[in-house]
Amino acid sequence: MPRDQRGHARGLFDASAADSGPKASTQAKRPAGPGAPPKHDWDAFAGAIARRVHDHGMPASQGELVRDMMEWFAGREDFPPPDERTVRRKVSAIWRELSMAPR
Repeated sequence: MPRDQRGHARGLFDASAADSGPKASTQAKRPAGPGAPPKHDWDAFAGAIARRVHDHGMPASQGELVRDMMEWFAGREDFPPPDERTVRRKVSAIWRELSMAPR
């Protein structure tokens, strides 16, 4: 897979696809309330998974999707990116739902 100037894999989440829609804030939007705001935009994360599956189909494994999403975070302004364990946990919930869907 080709790499960009920073050495990140290109193709699944290249800049042209990301720039085609309105700019999303790197800070998750939620109503004000108790507790700290989320550090990462998990709604954009779920949208990126949906776009990945729509554009490229279901990955062969959950691990492949975790790797793709770690690369997606590497290309964003969320710093520091979440750890792989957190991404794996978030992907796992979505993976279960997608795996149950009829094909």
